[in-house]
Amino acid sequence: MTRRGRHVAFLVVYSALLLSIGITREWRLVHEDNGAMQTALALSHTRHGLAETKAHNWFVAKDGKDRLGYPHHPAGVPLLIAAGFTVTGSETRAVARGVMILFSIGSAVLMYRILARLFDDETIAFAGALFFATIPMQSFFGRMVNFEPPVLFFILLMLLAWISRSWPAMAAAIIAGVMVDWTILFFCAAIVVMEGITWVRGRGVPAGLIVAAGAGAIGLALAFAHIAIAFGSLQRFFDVLGKDVGAGHEPLRPLNWLSLMFENYRHYFTSTGVITSIAVAVMLLLPKARMRPEVRRFALVAGAAALVYLLASPNRARLHHYWQFFFLPYAATAFAVAFAWLRARKATAVIALIVIEVAAATGYKLYRRHTEPGEYAVTAIEHYERLYLTPK
Repeated sequence: MTRRGRHVAFLVVYSALLLSIGITREWRLVHEDNGAMQTALALSHTRHGLAETKAHNWFVAKDGKDRLGYPHHPAGVPLLIAAGFTVTGSETRAVARGVMILFSIGSAVLMYRILARLFDDETIAFAGALFFATIPMQSFFGRMVNFEPPVLFFILLMLLAWISRSWPAMAAAIIAGVMVDWTILFFCAAIVVMEGITWVRGRGVPAGLIVAAGAGAIGLALAFAHIAIAFGSLQRFFDVLGKDVGAGHEPLRPLNWLSLMFENYRHYFTSTGVITSIAVAVMLLLPKARMRPEVRRFALVAGAAALVYLLASPNRARLHHYWQFFFLPYAATAFAVAFAWLRARKATAVIALIVIEVAAATGYKLYRRHTEPGEYAVTAIEHYERLYLTPK
């Protein structure tokens, strides 16, 4: 087995072990109400058929008499879970989580491939991908049954195709990603902007811009068409856009919000992640800072897309810890930059301290997250399981 093969094999096994903690448990942890919701939608497909659900998001009551539509998101995640139920012949929480875990394992491998291409160094790539797979944002929320794990997989597939200049693969990843969740469009737009800047500066044909914009438009059109067919129109979707998710909560205060975002990042990306992310952000703002051009371009796209996504819905960001999930590609790249700098200076002691901090912080956070029920989650789970279809 080649060195790259050993790295990939380790990442697969390591990620699977971390992500599979508590795979068979009942829903009860923070934000696991998403799992109850997504499996209820998936069970509508498997127990009532795609013809009745029109392959979209419908909650079906336990007695089968009432239905409630959920046009907020594309239909991809419940369909993926339903496919998992059908293939395995088992409608359990473990299968639902297993589908998400497969995508998250794939994301760790894709992150490794991206970093190997950006740095042309397998050791740096492995360090960055290992950090990606370890930190709580990935090792805990990467098993969450919701939109984030599968759409991040397609985001990373798109980014890998972009830096490889593989336009058909990039188009396919964008269209597939849009059918899972809208988030990929933030990264698609960031590529369009970056490619547009490159083109304006007279550096080649804007193929990436054309492909990203075209595939994004096609994916959006397909997703909207599916919503219109399943629900009769797009009105309910646009009604959701105007919904005030902050209703019933304290008014949003910018300084408090920034403090909360910082604390969430520290908890789920570790203190090392905070330091390396800030350091690389400063480097990106300084044109004369020494950084490989391809790494700079990638970090700008990944960081800007995740930041705009966060700022686009500050109320959701303060209510959902995983709203920072899409900083994972940027955080892993920033860590790889820092690791490369320390390695070049033979700062072995500093690297050892970093390993200890990341391991200790992650171990503590995973212990807390896997042992403490989510107060809101428990109430919401009871609601879904009382009214709608539940796994066996």
